[in-house]
Amino acid sequence: MNMKRKTQHERREDMMHIDDLATMDYACDAPMPRPVIWWRHGVEATKTPGVFYCRAADVGQAGAPWAPVERYEGEAGFQTERLGMIVVRRRQWPFTTDDERRYMFHESWQPGMRLLTQFLAIVDGIADPVVISLKGVAGQAFTARSFAPDGTARVGIIPTLHRLVVQPAQARLNKPVPLYAFRFEVAGEHREGKPVFARLKHGPSVTLPALALPALAGSTPLHDALFVGAARMAQLSALYVESEVWARERPGTQPVEAADAAEATAYASAGDDPPAPLVAGPRGEGGPAGAHPQRVAEVRGLIERIRRFDPQWTTEHSPRTIAAMSPSDYAEWVGGLRRFAADLEVAAAEEAMF
Repeated sequence: MNMKRKTQHERREDMMHIDDLATMDYACDAPMPRPVIWWRHGVEATKTPGVFYCRAADVGQAGAPWAPVERYEGEAGFQTERLGMIVVRRRQWPFTTDDERRYMFHESWQPGMRLLTQFLAIVDGIADPVVISLKGVAGQAFTARSFAPDGTARVGIIPTLHRLVVQPAQARLNKPVPLYAFRFEVAGEHREGKPVFARLKHGPSVTLPALALPALAGSTPLHDALFVGAARMAQLSALYVESEVWARERPGTQPVEAADAAEATAYASAGDDPPAPLVAGPRGEGGPAGAHPQRVAEVRGLIERIRRFDPQWTTEHSPRTIAAMSPSDYAEWVGGLRRFAADLEVAAAEEAMF
């Protein structure tokens, strides 16, 4: 019997396989990057509804309800008007955009900043966990207990689910129940079968995501209809524990991606949180009303720039209140107006490239 003796290298190969890690528990501070899904606002002129969108390069394959699309030239993607999801974790960070067109994330919100809301979730049609990424009012549509972007009061998706689903389940079981115990669906807000467009006070019209609850037969409780099942709960619980670092982690400085900038062309401030109300300073501090014609002229010029992209846009301040603003209030307010006009112009130029 001729038995060839294995070399030391061959013996090491028998012993070392990366697959061995599959069954091991070990510490790791580098979470895997997750595919990102964005909410894209609809277009009022064509009555096009809002959609969830992701890049094909990020997710690979996507099944129903996703449909292939090329929203941006040279970028294959998927989109859907309605999406079922299980939300496992949430994080929220204020951010600004610097002069080099980069997102800068901050520990606390200040007037003029925007809010990025992200959910770690399992969604229909995509095998791996994803990050649902929302800016400004789209995030508020998920998280706010009460908000009125266009004067119509709304309650966010998550608070509604807590009231209608989570709290009744907890009362029934007499124990805490996590949100990830339930799968729910989200679609753009509709009325009489048509997409609803909410006109922002400080920007154009947007389409907001809204909770789409199922029609229940008989006396089936909503928490039973949406329950994911005991077997899946174990997997979701493990993902919840695994993603603790992700929930606390602040995103680093990121470039403003071309697709995101192009999407902002008609909706440059659609993700902006409305600026804090400005209170005019004492009459003597800013001078008597009407004593700042240069301010009025500057604001009129900015309004003209903005109206090239949104003909109906206007400011809530009259020439008198603008003149009465303190120097610091005026600088803060007009600075936001300049950024808004510049963002519209830059976004329009970027969209022309796609």
